[in-house]
Amino acid sequence: MGCKVPVSAGVMLAVALALLPMTSSAQSGPDLEQSLALGRKLFKAGEIEQAAGTWREAFFLAEGDLELRLAMNLGIAYHKLSRYEEAYYFLAFFDVRSPQTDAARTTKVVGVLKDLTARLSAGHERVGLTTIPPDATVYVDVVSPETKYKAPLLWYFEPGKHRFIVLKPGFRTEERPFLVALGETVMLEVALLPDRPGPGLVPEDARDGVTEPPVTTPPEDPGEVGAPADPGGFGSGPGEGSSQTWAWVTLGLGLGLVGIGGGLEYLALDRADGIDRSAQGKIDGGELTFEEGMAWRDRQYEDDVRLPNIAAVACLATGGAALAAGVVWLLATRGADAPPPAVTPVVSPDGTSGMLLQMSF
Repeated sequence: MGCKVPVSAGVMLAVALALLPMTSSAQSGPDLEQSLALGRKLFKAGEIEQAAGTWREAFFLAEGDLELRLAMNLGIAYHKLSRYEEAYYFLAFFDVRSPQTDAARTTKVVGVLKDLTARLSAGHERVGLTTIPPDATVYVDVVSPETKYKAPLLWYFEPGKHRFIVLKPGFRTEERPFLVALGETVMLEVALLPDRPGPGLVPEDARDGVTEPPVTTPPEDPGEVGAPADPGGFGSGPGEGSSQTWAWVTLGLGLGLVGIGGGLEYLALDRADGIDRSAQGKIDGGELTFEEGMAWRDRQYEDDVRLPNIAAVACLATGGAALAAGVVWLLATRGADAPPPAVTPVVSPDGTSGMLLQMSF
């Protein structure tokens, strides 16, 4: 199911992850049981797509036997929807984790898995992924709600370059690219590293257990008590700080362009995924041959995906350049004669006391 649209590394991964909603920690309870029951009603009414969506949302919150029942139901639903890769994942997830105590349930799953294996083995190769610690969230090829799964993961891929994006709260996000070739089964294991505070978060003078008191500098002309000299600000006088004003404007422009580029890239990826699914549906339904389906997909890419993808790359490149220029500009115009930061006690006319932090940019 891979998408052929290029993804800008680093920036796009961060932007895409930021766009996705966070998932709560695993849980089970009446609300999830209600989701399971609601999905069954939708399934029996023939609304299989809606049933799968209800079960899938609950799956990422469930654990134990409820998690397994949801996985089995999702596999059966996606099998009926001819979404065979997703059906294989959920049924294999059930098969790997099931205690094998429910003979009827297990037999049904094994039978569907055999059918899926026969369908997918032609032109695809199986890839497995386990994580340490287990139960990490895994995205397949691209970051979107439709490509989100749990480890351990078994998946059938077309030959070519693919990737897993693995994340778990409290651990660093890992991206694992891999190459799929027919006749070569790939089994991957990703050990996640704990997420630690970056350097500079702990003050130097506090690392040895000693904290120096702040140095205070009285204002040059405090005037009345409670009315210290106004530090001004950039742009407060002729020729003072105007360059820095434009540096901040450049930084803001860069951030805006990066955000727009991220949105356009997400749009392009979403369109490409929809085109992939439509092409597969036309091929599976007999409307098009495999070669005709691939040609139709390529034409749709050219019409609907190419322009937003080019615009996204241009926005990201221009925004990144603007951010770099803004930072350099800000550092260059900081001013060598700017006074050091100072913390000054302040007492207002009504007797209220406080501290004033003065900094020059």
